[in-house]
Amino acid sequence: PDVNITVATTQAGSETDHYDKFLKPLSAHFTLVTDCVRQGQTPYKIASHRVKEIGDFAQRYDSQYVVAAYADGLWQVQAMRSLLPWPSTPPPYALQGILYRGEFSYPQNNRLSHKLKRFLFRRLVAKGIYRRLMLDDELLFAFAESLPPSGKTKTDLAVNPVASFDIDLAAARQRLDLPAQGRIVSLSGVIDNRKGADLLTHAFIQALESGLTDTTLLLAGPHYDDIKAVLAQPQIQDYFAQGRIRSIDRLLNEQDMFSVAAASDLVVAPYPNHSGRSSIVLWAAAAGIPVLTTNRGCIDYVVQKERLGRTCDVRDISAFSAAIRESLDANWSLQDAQRSQLYAQWHSIEHYQRLNAEFIDTSS
Repeated sequence: PDVNITVATTQAGSETDHYDKFLKPLSAHFTLVTDCVRQGQTPYKIASHRVKEIGDFAQRYDSQYVVAAYADGLWQVQAMRSLLPWPSTPPPYALQGILYRGEFSYPQNNRLSHKLKRFLFRRLVAKGIYRRLMLDDELLFAFAESLPPSGKTKTDLAVNPVASFDIDLAAARQRLDLPAQGRIVSLSGVIDNRKGADLLTHAFIQALESGLTDTTLLLAGPHYDDIKAVLAQPQIQDYFAQGRIRSIDRLLNEQDMFSVAAASDLVVAPYPNHSGRSSIVLWAAAAGIPVLTTNRGCIDYVVQKERLGRTCDVRDISAFSAAIRESLDANWSLQDAQRSQLYAQWHSIEHYQRLNAEFIDTSS
Protein backbone atom coordinates (compact mmCIF):
# COMPACT_ATOMS: atom_id res chain seq x y z
CA PRO A 1 0.00 0.00 0.00
CA ASP A 2 1.03 3.59 -0.65
CA VAL A 3 1.58 4.77 2.93
CA ASN A 4 4.03 6.98 4.78
CA ILE A 5 5.50 5.16 7.77
CA THR A 6 6.65 6.72 11.01
CA VAL A 7 8.52 4.51 13.48
CA ALA A 8 8.28 5.89 17.02
CA THR A 9 10.64 4.49 19.66
CA THR A 10 12.99 5.59 22.40
CA GLN A 11 16.44 7.07 21.78
CA ALA A 12 17.92 3.97 23.42
CA GLY A 13 15.86 1.75 21.12
CA SER A 14 17.32 3.41 18.04
CA GLU A 15 20.85 2.76 19.31
CA THR A 16 20.53 -1.01 19.74
CA ASP A 17 22.11 -3.75 17.65
CA HIS A 18 18.58 -4.88 16.77
CA TYR A 19 17.81 -1.51 15.20
CA ASP A 20 21.11 -1.43 13.28
CA LYS A 21 20.66 -4.95 11.90
CA PHE A 22 16.94 -5.05 11.14
CA LEU A 23 15.52 -1.54 10.75
CA LYS A 24 18.36 0.74 9.72
CA PRO A 25 18.73 -0.95 6.30
CA LEU A 26 15.09 0.02 5.65
CA SER A 27 15.42 3.58 6.96
CA ALA A 28 14.86 5.14 3.53
CA HIS A 29 11.27 3.90 3.76
CA PHE A 30 10.25 5.44 7.08
CA THR A 31 10.64 8.48 9.32
CA LEU A 32 12.30 7.73 12.65
CA VAL A 33 11.06 9.49 15.79
CA THR A 34 13.00 8.89 19.01
CA ASP A 35 11.22 10.99 21.64
CA CYS A 36 9.24 8.14 23.21
CA VAL A 37 10.10 7.74 26.87
CA ARG A 38 9.61 5.05 29.48
CA GLN A 39 7.71 6.80 32.25
CA GLY A 40 6.17 5.46 35.45
CA GLN A 41 7.18 3.26 38.36
CA THR A 42 4.45 0.62 38.10
CA PRO A 43 3.24 -1.51 35.15
CA TYR A 44 -0.08 0.39 35.19
CA LYS A 45 1.61 3.81 35.03
CA ILE A 46 4.04 2.67 32.35
CA ALA A 47 1.17 1.32 30.23
CA SER A 48 -0.93 4.44 30.85
CA HIS A 49 1.88 6.62 29.59
CA ARG A 50 2.26 4.46 26.48
CA VAL A 51 -1.47 4.74 25.78
CA LYS A 52 -1.14 8.52 25.99
CA GLU A 53 1.91 8.49 23.70
CA ILE A 54 0.00 6.53 21.07
CA GLY A 55 -2.73 9.18 20.98
CA ASP A 56 -0.24 12.05 21.00
CA PHE A 57 1.86 10.66 18.17
CA ALA A 58 -1.20 9.77 16.09
CA GLN A 59 -2.43 13.34 16.40
CA ARG A 60 0.99 14.87 15.74
CA TYR A 61 1.45 12.91 12.50
CA ASP A 62 -2.20 12.88 11.44
CA SER A 63 -2.12 9.07 11.33
CA GLN A 64 -4.86 6.98 9.73
CA TYR A 65 -3.33 3.71 11.00
CA VAL A 66 -1.49 3.07 14.24
CA VAL A 67 0.16 -0.23 15.12
CA ALA A 68 0.99 -0.99 18.75
CA ALA A 69 3.69 -3.56 18.04
CA TYR A 70 3.52 -4.83 21.64
CA ALA A 71 0.07 -4.15 23.05
CA ASP A 72 0.31 -6.44 26.08
CA GLY A 73 -0.30 -4.33 29.15
CA LEU A 74 -1.85 -1.53 27.09
CA TRP A 75 -5.12 -3.30 26.35
CA GLN A 76 -5.88 -3.98 30.01
CA VAL A 77 -5.60 -0.26 30.80
CA GLN A 78 -7.74 0.63 27.79
CA ALA A 79 -10.41 -1.94 28.68
CA MET A 80 -10.55 -0.77 32.31
CA ARG A 81 -10.96 2.85 31.21
CA SER A 82 -13.88 1.83 29.02
CA LEU A 83 -15.73 0.91 32.23
CA LEU A 84 -15.74 4.50 33.43
CA PRO A 85 -19.16 6.20 33.44
CA TRP A 86 -18.35 8.99 31.01
CA PRO A 87 -18.34 8.26 27.27
CA SER A 88 -15.07 8.16 25.36
CA THR A 89 -14.56 9.47 21.85
CA PRO A 90 -13.43 6.82 19.36
CA PRO A 91 -9.97 7.63 17.96
CA PRO A 92 -9.90 9.04 14.42
CA TYR A 93 -7.48 6.32 13.33
CA ALA A 94 -7.53 2.54 12.92
CA LEU A 95 -5.66 1.07 15.88
CA GLN A 96 -4.05 -2.34 15.49
CA GLY A 97 -2.43 -4.21 18.35
CA ILE A 98 -0.30 -7.32 18.53
CA LEU A 99 -0.83 -9.47 21.64
CA TYR A 100 1.69 -12.10 22.67
CA ARG A 101 0.66 -13.08 26.19
CA GLY A 102 -2.51 -15.16 26.17
CA GLU A 103 -2.11 -17.33 29.26
CA PHE A 104 -5.19 -15.74 30.84
CA SER A 105 -7.37 -17.34 28.14
CA TYR A 106 -6.16 -20.93 28.62
CA PRO A 107 -9.03 -23.19 29.77
CA GLN A 108 -7.09 -24.56 32.75
CA ASN A 109 -6.13 -21.11 34.09
CA ASN A 110 -8.85 -20.05 36.50
CA ARG A 111 -7.18 -17.80 39.03
CA LEU A 112 -9.03 -14.59 39.82
CA SER A 113 -6.50 -12.59 37.79
CA HIS A 114 -7.15 -14.79 34.75
CA LYS A 115 -10.91 -14.42 35.09
CA LEU A 116 -10.55 -10.64 35.38
CA LYS A 117 -8.43 -10.49 32.22
CA ARG A 118 -10.95 -12.63 30.34
CA PHE A 119 -13.67 -10.18 31.35
CA LEU A 120 -11.55 -7.22 30.24
CA PHE A 121 -10.69 -8.91 26.95
CA ARG A 122 -14.38 -9.45 26.20
CA ARG A 123 -14.92 -5.76 26.95
CA LEU A 124 -12.01 -4.78 24.71
CA VAL A 125 -13.42 -6.69 21.74
CA ALA A 126 -17.02 -5.57 22.30
CA LYS A 127 -16.09 -1.87 22.52
CA GLY A 128 -13.95 -1.90 19.38
CA ILE A 129 -11.04 -0.13 21.05
CA TYR A 130 -8.79 -1.84 18.52
CA ARG A 131 -9.92 -2.11 14.93
CA ARG A 132 -7.78 -5.21 14.67
CA LEU A 133 -6.05 -7.52 17.15
CA MET A 134 -3.31 -9.83 15.92
CA LEU A 135 -3.06 -12.67 18.44
CA ASP A 136 0.29 -14.43 18.60
CA ASP A 137 -1.14 -17.42 20.45
CA GLU A 138 -3.39 -20.14 19.05
CA LEU A 139 -5.24 -20.69 22.33
CA LEU A 140 -5.90 -16.96 22.78
CA PHE A 141 -7.18 -16.85 19.20
CA ALA A 142 -9.53 -19.78 19.92
CA PHE A 143 -10.84 -17.88 22.95
CA ALA A 144 -11.39 -14.75 20.86
CA GLU A 145 -13.20 -16.77 18.21
CA SER A 146 -15.56 -18.15 20.88
CA LEU A 147 -16.80 -14.65 21.77
CA PRO A 148 -19.95 -13.16 20.22
CA PRO A 149 -18.88 -11.19 17.14
CA SER A 150 -18.86 -7.48 17.91
CA GLY A 151 -18.57 -6.21 14.36
CA LYS A 152 -16.10 -3.65 15.73
CA THR A 153 -12.92 -5.64 16.30
CA LYS A 154 -11.29 -7.99 13.81
CA THR A 155 -9.28 -10.71 15.55
CA ASP A 156 -6.66 -12.55 13.51
CA LEU A 157 -4.22 -15.28 14.37
CA ALA A 158 -0.93 -13.47 13.94
CA VAL A 159 1.51 -14.54 11.29
CA ASN A 160 4.93 -14.68 12.94
CA PRO A 161 6.99 -14.24 9.78
CA VAL A 162 9.97 -16.51 9.15
CA ALA A 163 12.07 -16.65 6.01
CA SER A 164 13.10 -19.79 4.17
CA PHE A 165 16.47 -20.20 2.49
CA ASP A 166 17.94 -22.82 0.16
CA ILE A 167 20.40 -24.06 2.79
CA ASP A 168 20.79 -27.75 3.59
CA LEU A 169 22.51 -29.31 6.61
CA ALA A 170 25.99 -29.37 5.06
CA ALA A 171 25.81 -25.76 3.83
CA ALA A 172 24.37 -24.53 7.14
CA ARG A 173 27.14 -26.17 9.15
CA GLN A 174 29.81 -24.80 6.85
CA ARG A 175 28.29 -21.33 7.06
CA LEU A 176 28.31 -21.41 10.88
CA ASP A 177 31.69 -23.17 11.15
CA LEU A 178 30.18 -26.25 12.80
CA PRO A 179 31.38 -29.88 12.61
CA ALA A 180 30.32 -31.60 9.40
CA GLN A 181 29.83 -34.92 11.19
CA GLY A 182 27.80 -35.85 14.24
CA ARG A 183 24.48 -34.66 15.57
CA ILE A 184 23.63 -31.16 16.78
CA VAL A 185 21.01 -30.08 19.32
CA SER A 186 20.39 -26.32 19.18
CA LEU A 187 18.77 -23.39 20.94
CA SER A 188 18.79 -20.07 19.06
CA GLY A 189 17.73 -16.46 19.54
CA VAL A 190 18.34 -14.71 22.84
CA ILE A 191 20.22 -17.13 25.07
CA ASP A 192 19.23 -16.67 28.70
CA ASN A 193 17.80 -18.61 31.61
CA ARG A 194 14.35 -17.14 31.00
CA LYS A 195 14.30 -19.24 27.84
CA GLY A 196 15.61 -22.28 29.70
CA ALA A 197 19.17 -22.23 28.36
CA ASP A 198 20.45 -23.31 31.78
CA LEU A 199 17.96 -26.19 31.95
CA LEU A 200 18.93 -27.33 28.46
CA THR A 201 22.63 -27.21 29.31
CA HIS A 202 22.20 -29.34 32.43
CA ALA A 203 19.84 -31.79 30.68
CA PHE A 204 22.23 -32.17 27.76
CA ILE A 205 25.20 -32.83 30.07
CA GLN A 206 23.13 -35.44 31.91
CA ALA A 207 22.35 -37.05 28.55
CA LEU A 208 26.08 -37.16 27.74
CA GLU A 209 26.81 -38.73 31.10
CA SER A 210 24.08 -41.30 30.40
CA GLY A 211 25.78 -42.45 27.22
CA LEU A 212 24.73 -39.96 24.52
CA THR A 213 27.51 -39.90 21.95
CA ASP A 214 28.44 -38.08 18.77
CA THR A 215 26.24 -35.09 19.68
CA THR A 216 26.96 -31.38 20.23
CA LEU A 217 24.87 -28.71 21.94
CA LEU A 218 24.80 -25.37 20.10
CA LEU A 219 23.70 -22.17 21.87
CA ALA A 220 23.37 -19.55 19.14
CA GLY A 221 22.50 -15.91 19.79
CA PRO A 222 23.44 -13.11 22.19
CA HIS A 223 24.24 -14.61 25.60
CA TYR A 224 22.88 -12.80 28.65
CA ASP A 225 24.81 -12.57 31.91
CA ASP A 226 22.73 -15.23 33.69
CA ILE A 227 23.60 -17.97 31.21
CA LYS A 228 27.20 -16.77 30.94
CA ALA A 229 27.52 -17.39 34.67
CA VAL A 230 26.22 -20.94 34.22
CA LEU A 231 28.51 -21.69 31.28
CA ALA A 232 31.53 -20.31 33.12
CA GLN A 233 31.38 -23.12 35.71
CA PRO A 234 34.55 -25.27 35.42
CA GLN A 235 32.67 -28.55 34.93
CA ILE A 236 30.70 -27.04 32.06
CA GLN A 237 33.79 -25.45 30.53
CA ASP A 238 35.22 -28.97 30.28
CA TYR A 239 32.47 -29.81 27.79
CA PHE A 240 33.35 -26.71 25.76
CA ALA A 241 36.96 -27.89 25.69
CA GLN A 242 35.79 -31.28 24.42
CA GLY A 243 33.69 -29.63 21.70
CA ARG A 244 30.46 -31.06 23.17
CA ILE A 245 29.01 -27.58 23.79
CA ARG A 246 29.48 -24.67 21.39
CA SER A 247 28.40 -21.02 21.51
CA ILE A 248 27.74 -18.40 18.87
CA ASP A 249 27.43 -15.32 21.07
CA ARG A 250 26.12 -12.61 18.73
CA LEU A 251 22.89 -11.22 17.33
CA LEU A 252 21.56 -13.45 14.55
CA ASN A 253 19.90 -12.29 11.37
CA GLU A 254 17.18 -14.22 9.54
CA GLN A 255 19.62 -16.28 7.50
CA ASP A 256 21.53 -17.16 10.69
CA MET A 257 18.34 -18.28 12.44
CA PHE A 258 17.39 -20.51 9.53
CA SER A 259 20.95 -21.84 9.28
CA VAL A 260 21.05 -22.83 12.96
CA ALA A 261 17.84 -24.82 12.52
CA ALA A 262 18.99 -26.36 9.22
CA ALA A 263 22.33 -27.38 10.79
CA SER A 264 20.55 -29.22 13.62
CA ASP A 265 19.16 -32.67 14.15
CA LEU A 266 16.94 -31.37 16.95
CA VAL A 267 15.82 -27.82 17.83
CA VAL A 268 14.86 -27.17 21.45
CA ALA A 269 12.55 -24.50 22.91
CA PRO A 270 12.91 -25.15 26.67
CA TYR A 271 10.96 -22.23 28.17
CA PRO A 272 10.28 -23.07 31.83
CA ASN A 273 7.57 -20.44 32.41
CA HIS A 274 6.64 -18.86 29.09
CA SER A 275 3.79 -20.70 27.39
CA GLY A 276 3.02 -18.54 24.35
CA ARG A 277 4.11 -19.15 20.79
CA SER A 278 7.82 -19.66 20.00
CA SER A 279 9.56 -18.36 16.89
CA ILE A 280 12.26 -21.01 17.41
CA VAL A 281 9.64 -23.65 16.65
CA LEU A 282 8.72 -21.81 13.44
CA TRP A 283 12.33 -21.58 12.26
CA ALA A 284 12.69 -25.32 12.86
CA ALA A 285 9.49 -26.01 10.93
CA ALA A 286 10.71 -23.86 8.02
CA ALA A 287 13.90 -25.94 7.89
CA GLY A 288 11.98 -29.22 8.30
CA ILE A 289 13.70 -30.09 11.59
CA PRO A 290 11.96 -31.74 14.59
CA VAL A 291 11.58 -29.87 17.88
CA LEU A 292 11.56 -30.66 21.57
CA THR A 293 9.70 -28.06 23.63
CA THR A 294 8.13 -27.31 26.95
CA ASN A 295 4.81 -29.05 27.58
CA ARG A 296 3.09 -25.80 28.49
CA GLY A 297 0.36 -23.74 26.84
CA CYS A 298 0.46 -22.65 23.23
CA ILE A 299 3.85 -24.20 22.45
CA ASP A 300 2.65 -27.62 23.61
CA TYR A 301 -0.63 -27.18 21.70
CA VAL A 302 1.02 -26.26 18.41
CA VAL A 303 3.71 -28.94 18.54
CA GLN A 304 1.16 -31.65 19.33
CA LYS A 305 -1.47 -30.46 16.83
CA GLU A 306 0.94 -29.96 13.93
CA ARG A 307 3.08 -33.00 14.87
CA LEU A 308 6.28 -30.93 14.87
CA GLY A 309 8.12 -33.07 17.42
CA ARG A 310 7.83 -33.77 21.14
CA THR A 311 7.13 -31.94 24.39
CA CYS A 312 8.23 -32.60 27.96
CA ASP A 313 8.50 -31.03 31.40
CA VAL A 314 11.76 -29.12 30.92
CA ARG A 315 11.95 -28.30 34.63
CA ASP A 316 12.44 -32.01 35.38
CA ILE A 317 16.08 -32.35 34.29
CA SER A 318 16.02 -36.15 34.23
CA ALA A 319 12.84 -36.24 32.13
CA PHE A 320 14.22 -33.49 29.89
CA SER A 321 17.48 -35.39 29.41
CA ALA A 322 15.61 -38.57 28.51
CA ALA A 323 13.43 -36.64 26.04
CA ILE A 324 16.55 -35.29 24.30
CA ARG A 325 17.88 -38.83 23.78
CA GLU A 326 14.48 -40.16 22.69
CA SER A 327 13.94 -37.28 20.25
CA LEU A 328 17.34 -37.80 18.65
CA ASP A 329 16.65 -41.51 18.24
CA ALA A 330 13.09 -41.08 16.95
CA ASN A 331 12.35 -41.60 13.27
CA TRP A 332 11.87 -38.25 11.50
CA SER A 333 11.01 -38.96 7.89
CA LEU A 334 11.04 -36.85 4.75
CA GLN A 335 7.24 -36.74 5.01
CA ASP A 336 7.55 -35.33 8.55
CA ALA A 337 9.93 -32.65 7.31
CA GLN A 338 7.63 -31.71 4.43
CA ARG A 339 4.61 -31.53 6.76
CA SER A 340 6.40 -29.15 9.11
CA GLN A 341 7.55 -27.00 6.20
CA LEU A 342 3.97 -26.81 4.94
CA TYR A 343 2.92 -25.52 8.36
CA ALA A 344 5.70 -22.91 8.23
CA GLN A 345 4.42 -21.58 4.90
CA TRP A 346 1.45 -20.04 6.73
CA HIS A 347 4.05 -17.98 8.58
CA SER A 348 5.81 -16.82 5.44
CA ILE A 349 6.77 -13.19 4.94
CA GLU A 350 4.56 -13.09 1.84
CA HIS A 351 1.49 -14.17 3.84
CA TYR A 352 2.31 -11.58 6.49
CA GLN A 353 2.51 -8.86 3.85
CA ARG A 354 -0.79 -9.86 2.25
CA LEU A 355 -2.71 -9.82 5.54
CA ASN A 356 -1.43 -6.39 6.50
CA ALA A 357 -2.07 -4.94 3.06
CA GLU A 358 -5.65 -6.25 3.22
CA PHE A 359 -6.16 -4.61 6.62
CA ILE A 360 -5.02 -1.22 5.36
CA ASP A 361 -7.14 -1.52 2.22
CA THR A 362 -10.30 -2.50 4.09
CA SER A 363 -9.76 0.21 6.74
CA SER A 364 -9.47 3.03 4.20
